[in-house]
Amino acid sequence: MIFIGAFGLLFIAVLVHVLDFGNPTPYKVFLLLLVLSLLAFGLYAMWREPAQEGPKRARTFYGVTDRRILLVEGPTSSPGLGSWYLSVLNDARIDEDARGEGSIRFGVTGPELGPLREVRKVFDIIRRAQAPTR
Repeated sequence: MIFIGAFGLLFIAVLVHVLDFGNPTPYKVFLLLLVLSLLAFGLYAMWREPAQEGPKRARTFYGVTDRRILLVEGPTSSPGLGSWYLSVLNDARIDEDARGEGSIRFGVTGPELGPLREVRKVFDIIRRAQAPTR
């Protein structure tokens, strides 16, 4: 993401140098405004998801029972609820980064749990809960 932002700033610097704003024309001003608006949109898109991940993570809770995985997203005006039976969840894959955070996906079309802190610990808890059902 940082590469994209740096590339955008470099592009603007080159554009300003090439267009020679010592003699501004309506075309040059329009082109500069277009590039600046595209850069602003790119920066917004680049930082929107990481900025929203923290609050989402703070209000998402998972629970593992002997039969199910439970999900509660809240507190909001209408909290999201989810429940999956352990007996039908198979082919669990873990996606973990160097900090131990990540997600767990079940199959190709199954649910994805995450983002999770200590994802390996959660994965082991789910595997232990699934062991008697298999």
